[in-house]
Amino acid sequence: MATSLDLRIIANRTVTDEAVSGEIGIYPTSSIDIAKLARASGLTVQFDHEADHRRYQILEAAEFWLPVLQVGAGVLIGIGTNWLSDLIKDWLGSEAEESILHVDYRIVEADGTEKSVQLDGKGEDVLRAIDKFENRYLPGSEDDEE
Repeated sequence: MATSLDLRIIANRTVTDEAVSGEIGIYPTSSIDIAKLARASGLTVQFDHEADHRRYQILEAAEFWLPVLQVGAGVLIGIGTNWLSDLIKDWLGSEAEESILHVDYRIVEADGTEKSVQLDGKGEDVLRAIDKFENRYLPGSEDDEE
């Protein structure tokens, strides 16, 4: 489980492989770039599987599939709002708002409660929805005042 200092990258699916005696996590190839960008922003990144138990799937489409991402709510307080949308813009550049994006994003609150959002659509709309989702966990947000 992600702590307030970690980004957890979760396999999209798993398979059993007797050759490596255990479970293999299947991740989209974007996981590598996302992990590098997150580390560059100061986060500790944790995959659900060790490197020798990971396989990367190339999704052939004119769309961008992000890995399943999980952060602690405290990380958003520490690094600020718009973290994921900014990371996506750093990754895709000018293509971010016009591309089709697929995102499964999870935030774990201090009490262990997990909230998630799954978004598919035009980048501009997905980025705006990500920001709205993150903003709910920042001090002073509308949900915080209820």
